[in-house]
Amino acid sequence: MNWQKRARIAVAVIGFGSAATVYFLLGKRLPPPAQVAEPARDPQATNETGPGDMTFRQANGDVVWNARFDSSSSYSDGRMKFVKAHFVSPRGSQPLELWSDEALAKKRVGAGEGSGDVVLTGHVVVQTASAWHIETGAATYEEVSNLVRMPGAVTFKHDSMSGSSPGATYDREKQIMILLAEPHVTVVPDAAGAEALDATAGRITIDRAAKFTLLHEQARITREREVFSADDATLRLTDDEKSVRAVELRGHAGVTPKRGAVNPPPEMHADEIDLTMRPDGKSLHTGALRRQASLTLMGSTGASRIEGQTIGFGLAADGQTLTKLEASDRVALALPRTADTGARSITAETLSSTGDEKAGLKELKFDGKAGVVTFTEAQPAAGSTPASTRTGVSKLLTLKLDGDLGAVTSAEFRRDVEFTKDADVTGKVTGTADRAVYVEPKAGSTARLVLYREGARALPRVVNKDITIEAELVEIDIDSNDVTATGTELPVQTVTKPASGGAGAESKPGLFASGQKIIGTGAAATYRAKAGETIYTSSEKVRAKVQQEDGKNRITADKVTVTMETNDLTAVGRVISQFTTDPQPADGRKGAPAPGAPQSYEVRAATMKYTDARRIAHYVGTKDEPAEIKNQDGLTHAQTLDVYLDADGRNVTKLIADGLVYTLTGVREATGDHLVWTAAVGTQPDSYTFTGGKAVVYVKEPKQPKPAAGKPDCNWSLYHTVTFNSDGDVSTPADGPGRITQLERPCSVEIPGKQGGL
Repeated sequence: MNWQKRARIAVAVIGFGSAATVYFLLGKRLPPPAQVAEPARDPQATNETGPGDMTFRQANGDVVWNARFDSSSSYSDGRMKFVKAHFVSPRGSQPLELWSDEALAKKRVGAGEGSGDVVLTGHVVVQTASAWHIETGAATYEEVSNLVRMPGAVTFKHDSMSGSSPGATYDREKQIMILLAEPHVTVVPDAAGAEALDATAGRITIDRAAKFTLLHEQARITREREVFSADDATLRLTDDEKSVRAVELRGHAGVTPKRGAVNPPPEMHADEIDLTMRPDGKSLHTGALRRQASLTLMGSTGASRIEGQTIGFGLAADGQTLTKLEASDRVALALPRTADTGARSITAETLSSTGDEKAGLKELKFDGKAGVVTFTEAQPAAGSTPASTRTGVSKLLTLKLDGDLGAVTSAEFRRDVEFTKDADVTGKVTGTADRAVYVEPKAGSTARLVLYREGARALPRVVNKDITIEAELVEIDIDSNDVTATGTELPVQTVTKPASGGAGAESKPGLFASGQKIIGTGAAATYRAKAGETIYTSSEKVRAKVQQEDGKNRITADKVTVTMETNDLTAVGRVISQFTTDPQPADGRKGAPAPGAPQSYEVRAATMKYTDARRIAHYVGTKDEPAEIKNQDGLTHAQTLDVYLDADGRNVTKLIADGLVYTLTGVREATGDHLVWTAAVGTQPDSYTFTGGKAVVYVKEPKQPKPAAGKPDCNWSLYHTVTFNSDGDVSTPADGPGRITQLERPCSVEIPGKQGGL
């Protein structure tokens, strides 16, 4: 019958073929069907046959279908029904085989013989040349669209892949298969090394021509090391379709390491994520995250997390070690707490990095662009040490790494650097510079911040409690707040407020005037925060010096130590101590200073120690260079000098000199072993009490009136002990020996002991 000759089936499903296709393409006939029992007749059929085979062609002679069946029925409307049908279509580039319990072929629309749409029911099987095997309960082939629709439950298998779906469609020409309504796809490892995979979604599209699989709506892909999730996900396959070469996640995208996996990838989240895989399809190679992005990595010290609007990264062959990291737009990096450091966070506008496959990440570079980079470390409480926060701000920040994010070896801040640490028992610390390097603590050492001067820019500055330190190089011990400063071209300078007696109390005067800043300079300075102590040292070019703001009171030496908490001070080596007392009250004494005029002193010694609790400055000289004190009234030198200050001010109340003592007051000279000088009190003049010790006291005075020329013009008086005062009075102890003798000598002859010996 003509309409039977025109019947052909044009089915396109996934583009698969088989050996049967080759058979039909070669034009060979099918073997004769097996003999079966005569089927029951269909009263509506116009013709019925038993087992047989049939070839349907297009008008141009091309084969559309080769069919084999157990029976067939023809109807007046052009339909044909086949029982136990087996169709083979060699048409196009993807031959196809179909089996079904029953097939209903509708009349073809257009030129050529054979059928149009075909409805398959009852155990439908689709077999392709590329070994895809699909089973379902019903299917429809649409000739115009070349689409196979499978509305019921579908199962399929291809090499190591298998799956199921409540429905599916297949576009034969485009080789696109769509799994509908919550499909489930699994891949088991095979001999070729295919990665195990379990995938679910609202819908899955498999495009074999373009080598990708698209998962729509709540996509979830579980692999051996990680889980991919997103609103939509695309898996791009290698040419042999054995491995995934790239993954694209869109909408609520995430990659989560699988629990217990060996060398899992970083955890990541973003609106969009693009990933590339290593050639084996198992390990991640690179990634790009966009919008609300975050990346969490496990390192040697714990989990590190980076956030930004965009993040790019590269991984080593282990799929875990970072070799590259980039981020931009509100970048935030959180580093875990370690045994030596607190938890840290860094914010910036952009982040770039350097690294390689062998060493991992070597450094991270943060740029504040129009803003700043902020580095924060939260140090937890430890024992009696309270918790604290350390913050560094700059335009640029570079972290040196030892392979991963948690292994920071140093942090370098550049341009407009400001570092602060919360106040603790040693005070708040603030450091500013144009360049600073934060050196990580190691076993047995503490964290240090080193501030550098760049070119002719401003000197680095540190403010620690009441002291400000400026130098070309400043180093801060972050844990103790101790500071070390050095200079090469410029001296170190410090500015310190005098210590106070307590909150709201007036500053104690000490050696320096109350209310005045204390200026310290030297080739180097060390500040010990807990002790409130600053040590200044000299070089060949720069002498250590501490002075009050107006310059009147100062100490110069090879080394000067100031303890501001106690107002104590020590100096060692070529000491020069200069100080001016507070204004003196008028006392009405003859020759006394004018009302209000202060006394100025200069002391030279080998060492000096001032103890504020005792209000004593102790100076020590040497045999060759004795300690010496002088003011406008005269001078005294001895092996040791003890200068006593009053409790309420900085007035000298007493001087005790010991060992080879020499004094000059006005025109009177005296030597002895021990001297006690006491300051004037009220109307009482100041007095000098000399004791000879093993030797005797010599007192030398010009004769009054002056004798004739050639006559001795000075009297030398010898005593065991003698007291004289500024009024000219001389006395000896009432219960002791008086003057031993008196000699006359020319004034040009030096008194014994003046040069340090008796």
